Amino acid sequence: MAKNFLPALAIIAAALFVYGPALNGAWLWDDNLLVYSNTRLHTFAGLGKIWFAAPTTDYWPLTWTLLWVEWHLWGDAPLGYHLASLALHLTGAFLFWRVLARLGLRRGWIGALLFAVHPLAVESVAWISEIKNTLSLPLFLLAFDAWLDADEGRPLAYPRSLAFFVLALLAKSSTIMLPLVLVLYCWWKRGRVTRAELARLVPYVAIALGFGLITLHFQGRGHPMPPAEPGGFIASLTLAGTAIFFYLGKFLLPLDLLTIYPAWPLDPPTWPQLLALPALGVLLVLLYFAHKTWTRHALFGLGFFLITALPILGLADMQWLQFSPVADHLIYLPMLGLAGLTAGALDLVLEKIPAQLYSFALGLIALALAGLAVASHHNARHYRNPMALWSHTLAFNVSAWPAWNGLGSALLDNGRVAEAVSSFQQALLLKPGFEQAHYNLANAYLALGKTSEAIREYNMALQLNSNDAQARYNFGNALLQSNCLPEALAQYEQALQLIPDSAEIRGNYGQALMRSGRTADALDQFQQAAQLDPASAIAAYNLGLAHLQLGQSADAIAQFQRSLQLDPTFTRAQQQLARLQPPKN
Repeated sequence: MAKNFLPALAIIAAALFVYGPALNGAWLWDDNLLVYSNTRLHTFAGLGKIWFAAPTTDYWPLTWTLLWVEWHLWGDAPLGYHLASLALHLTGAFLFWRVLARLGLRRGWIGALLFAVHPLAVESVAWISEIKNTLSLPLFLLAFDAWLDADEGRPLAYPRSLAFFVLALLAKSSTIMLPLVLVLYCWWKRGRVTRAELARLVPYVAIALGFGLITLHFQGRGHPMPPAEPGGFIASLTLAGTAIFFYLGKFLLPLDLLTIYPAWPLDPPTWPQLLALPALGVLLVLLYFAHKTWTRHALFGLGFFLITALPILGLADMQWLQFSPVADHLIYLPMLGLAGLTAGALDLVLEKIPAQLYSFALGLIALALAGLAVASHHNARHYRNPMALWSHTLAFNVSAWPAWNGLGSALLDNGRVAEAVSSFQQALLLKPGFEQAHYNLANAYLALGKTSEAIREYNMALQLNSNDAQARYNFGNALLQSNCLPEALAQYEQALQLIPDSAEIRGNYGQALMRSGRTADALDQFQQAAQLDPASAIAAYNLGLAHLQLGQSADAIAQFQRSLQLDPTFTRAQQQLARLQPPKN
């Protein structure tokens, strides 16, 4: 036990060093949509909806439940989410160490440390929305570890493995490849797969198929996206082969890592792209027929990598392929195969090396791992805030249209509105019909007071996605500023049909109703807004205005006083009270 203390301490210290720059990082990209503004995470009623009506087109209810718990623990403070993801990453690293040790590696900690500090893991750990990776990985490893227990005849290990497999799938469906990994393990251990082992794998396959159907059901509710490249199945195979060698290259030499990589021209494909899969096939065949102990180990590591990478190679349509042909966060689980293979090779070298060179070799390994940790630390700095992330991405990939949109949003949040407009326009130049860029451009125009331009962009955004409640809400705001009251009311009403529990939308809807002379209806909306957000000073103030217009002065005074209790600096409420309660001489 004592001999493991220092390696364990090194893993923890290295991870803290690597991810230190990202721990205070802000919300990134879809973090706002999936966590910060996701009302299902904010209410107790939302917990049930998470399990029976997925918030997105992916069914990951265990991940959503974890985020729900986190929201109720630390709300909108990103630090807690980052710490939770780092803790899960470390848990995965230690479980990986345990599995490697059980597979016979005396120095399995090398693989755990390599995984903990490798730059390819940074995106999964530093990006809050990717907590589905850091949560599903320990569950996947626990399922595999329990299978090893069952293989040794330990009681209740088999149902425990199945239970962890279900939990892993509930966290992220890409863990669906575990049954094939277990087949590979059985072959690696004995050189064959017995009928009894195949029979034990039947429930795993049934569970995987069931979750596959569930995933297809939920994804079918979304907007299907066309393949990233033309060319059909041949292009998909070419993309898969190119992606495999891309990931292998980035694992061996993790330089110039990006959130969005440049697209690869596949029509027509180059000869290296066409030969990628055949070359890989030849390599696997040669290793299989070599009949050496080390070649079987190599096939296990490479096989794990290839099997778990199958869902992310572009053989089936994926939303992410619209942004980039590959992604660091997609390789988080498959990378274990490469890390394990590397650890196994180093373990073998350290076993065979002369005693006088042992310390020197260990020093070289430590130096290489330290270099990876420094590279990961530098990479984690890009995840501090959206401005840093998208500026870095565009420095290497100027054609990354989501990055231009993300940079524009960051500029808009920082008050650099004119620059934001330019960024959104660049995103639309690269990706015509990009609904989110039209919506963001409309917001920027609205901030500049260019209401007619904003209305045009909101219209275009809603033509592309009529179910965007936030776009309808902001469109209503623009129409309200232009005094187009009937049109503004229509947009607010449609937004409320999509998000009925939004206090903000009900508040502005009430203002439009008041300006239309429907004060009694406005009062009802303001009351609902105050019930939805009891801590809102503006909701209480709006209630006071409605009571005042209805001639209910006492009620108006009570609401203005309540507004000031909630926000003592609320100037408009102070002014209304001063008018209704003039000081006595």
